Amino acid sequence: MTFLPFSEEGIEEFSGELQLRLTLTRPADKADGTIDAATWAPLSHVFRGLDILGISHLFKTLSPEYRERAFQEQHGPVLARNFVEQLRFEAILADGTTVRDLRLDCTLLTDYAPGRTLTVSVRSTHTQDLRALRAGVGAQAFSGTPTDLRREQIVGLRLTSPSVSQAGSFAIVERGTLRYRTRHFSGTLVNDRAIRNDIGAADQVFLPTPLSPEEQRNPWQEDQRLAQQLRDHLNLENLEYYHHVIWCHGITAHRRYMMLDRIHLAQDDFNAVYAQRGVMGRSLASLVENRLLGVVGNCLIFPVARGFNLDPTYELGTAAQSGSGAIAHASLLEHYQTESEREGGEGSVFRLSVPTPGVFAEAVRGACNACERIDDTRFWRWEQSPLGEPTAINPVSADSRYQTPQSTTPTALPQSLVSIQNAPAAPDPTGVGALLTALAQASPFANLTGLDANQKNALAALTTNAESARAFGEMATKLALAAQSSRNSANLNEQIDKAFPSNRSPEKNQEWKERLLAAQLGGGSQSSRAGQSPLEQVDLQQTIDAVRQAPGMEVDVGPAKVAVRNRAVPPRRANSTSTPGGGDVQDEQPPTLEPRPLIPGYEGLQRYVPRVVEMIESSQVFVQRVIEPFCDVHDADYVPLVMEVRPFAEYPWDGWSDIEVLDTTDTSTDGGTWKLLRYLQQETLPGFDIHRHLRIRVVMDLRGMTTRHPGGIALILSHEWALHALGWRETILRARREQWSLDTLRRFHINDVAQQTHHYQIHPGTNALYEAVNDDLEQVFSQPRFRIFFHVPGNVPPPGETLPPSQVMLPIPDRAKAVPGSELYRYNLERGLYTPRQMFAFERDLERGFKYKPGHPVSGFPWSIPAWTGDYLSPDDEWYPR
Repeated sequence: MTFLPFSEEGIEEFSGELQLRLTLTRPADKADGTIDAATWAPLSHVFRGLDILGISHLFKTLSPEYRERAFQEQHGPVLARNFVEQLRFEAILADGTTVRDLRLDCTLLTDYAPGRTLTVSVRSTHTQDLRALRAGVGAQAFSGTPTDLRREQIVGLRLTSPSVSQAGSFAIVERGTLRYRTRHFSGTLVNDRAIRNDIGAADQVFLPTPLSPEEQRNPWQEDQRLAQQLRDHLNLENLEYYHHVIWCHGITAHRRYMMLDRIHLAQDDFNAVYAQRGVMGRSLASLVENRLLGVVGNCLIFPVARGFNLDPTYELGTAAQSGSGAIAHASLLEHYQTESEREGGEGSVFRLSVPTPGVFAEAVRGACNACERIDDTRFWRWEQSPLGEPTAINPVSADSRYQTPQSTTPTALPQSLVSIQNAPAAPDPTGVGALLTALAQASPFANLTGLDANQKNALAALTTNAESARAFGEMATKLALAAQSSRNSANLNEQIDKAFPSNRSPEKNQEWKERLLAAQLGGGSQSSRAGQSPLEQVDLQQTIDAVRQAPGMEVDVGPAKVAVRNRAVPPRRANSTSTPGGGDVQDEQPPTLEPRPLIPGYEGLQRYVPRVVEMIESSQVFVQRVIEPFCDVHDADYVPLVMEVRPFAEYPWDGWSDIEVLDTTDTSTDGGTWKLLRYLQQETLPGFDIHRHLRIRVVMDLRGMTTRHPGGIALILSHEWALHALGWRETILRARREQWSLDTLRRFHINDVAQQTHHYQIHPGTNALYEAVNDDLEQVFSQPRFRIFFHVPGNVPPPGETLPPSQVMLPIPDRAKAVPGSELYRYNLERGLYTPRQMFAFERDLERGFKYKPGHPVSGFPWSIPAWTGDYLSPDDEWYPR
């Protein structure tokens, strides 16, 4: 049997689909309103079976408006189906001159309407006339799809159709797919989603069909190659290993016993020895234990059965006692000793290796570390906090718990034993008053015991002891911190490497590791700054100086703390709001943020909405995973990004993001002009470099449909940057890796935009990064320092009526609702004020529940690419704030 490559097999069947946009125009009438047969003649030649006379009689009774409607509704579907059935697929063969009609059956699957995209099914025809077979006629040759074509012969397809341009009609092929099947393979001839070419008798559509590596495979040769690789692997490279596996694990003890039983002991040189020992001619199954100890090379090791000695060169006893010709030894030790050792000399150590299934490992001190790495995220120091003894369980008692109830009868109070009487006044003793007056004077007697000096000495000793105790306490604290730092040194080093990578910030990395080492040795956190207070350190002082230079900022430095105040803007009151109509928030402005020089246009965002920039830069996820990928110009995967922020919306949307290509041939701008990739007319550009002439553009239109408050601006920025811009970045990186041409990248980008691939990733669970960015932004907005308010006009109840809160308040998600009765709840209900977090959660919830509106135009394409219309995500305007 001969096995051929897949491409050399005959094609048995074709199948596919076409997307066709067909517009049929009714021929013009005469000046008097009658049918002009001359204008209808081209249609009668193209569309077989067109009854012009019948149409003329029908149109006589109709007005011009109803004639057009009758033509499109009654005759248009018939003409469209007739046109589709006349489509022809021709195969251009490898010699470049031979063209064969594939005779494929084209069927219209969609109802015709002017300008509507129609779906056409393409299938192979039968090789015999089935109707003739059913009528009883013998097998007849039928001109169907050829079966003698091979895939390697076809280098292209040509699609033709009858011309319809004479009557003002036209047909455009939007996209198409054609598959084929051979005996052992199913492949694709054409799969182009951006054909967009008109078709007619004089204007044909050419579709190239290059062979793919999968189609050129020869399965028989691959099987031979893989079989030879397997043989080489078994016989040349791993023969001993697989022998070991087979003998140790692939053969059962029963089969091994039968194999050993077929082998008998027979050795010519030692027949006399074996005969004397009674083992001559016996099978190995009776001489060894059926227990495999191991495999050495190509030898199996079995233990000798008890009572047998199979070594013909060894026998216990003296030489005089040995009559078998073997060398007799007094013991096994003497047998394994060398001659010099048996004679009393010192010989080399004799080592006997015995196979064993165990493995012994030893860690040499100073050479390797065999300790388990400590994970301080889990508690493991049980010696510091031992578990207490469990509470003892009392023994079970079956005694009755009944107690005699106490008597509730009150008893009389006993008679009081104490009777109070008024005692008479005692007489004043003679001379006692003068004595008391003398004692009341200060220091009536001299200080004879030295009590004052003793108290001062005791106070001094107490003060000294307190100072000593404080010094010892500080020393114990430093030692405890040093011990804790030593225990966590591995984790701290990892955190330093993450915060300050050695390849980007070597100085900071070295500085912090020196601080960690100093702390482990018992010193301070900064050994090089010993003796300085924290407020005297250089980096803190530089920070204080930078804050003081900011407009309106005041810094007061005390002995142990620093106070920062902003005198430029008065403190914001909790109920400060915007004007009801304007939508602007009256709030303190943060300090001017430094622009990011590596992202052109980022400073515009900081200039127009500094508070929103402060919010998004407070999100570590947004900074690290969205902003930083576009900042490192030295990174191999760096893709340029440029931003444009407009203070007022020029279009009904809030922002957009797209890929741009540099056209160096356009000299209207120095160095060339950046153009949108999907609007580009050329298939190639002179000097195009895929690494330097591509960039991503993000445009933000403020005061748009959603960007009227901080939460909406942040969501649109996340949508255009974290969703679209990162997606375009992955497209550009893929084009770099696979070395795409400019036309390949352009077609892929057009299909990506047309299919709205990124918009399908806004639903929960479809884009983990986008969800993580929005989750972190929502947490940042909940911080107290970002609690500003935005006015949203709500529903106003009719005079004399009261609406429930659910109809007055904005329907924000449950996770952002305020507690009923709280201050924020009253702001939402009574004043229509909402925080950025509430608005962000509201816009995000609307984004997750967007509805599809068919026929919404996504964008305008150049004249060479017809405008695409389809389903676009559009918000529900019923509850949207205005």
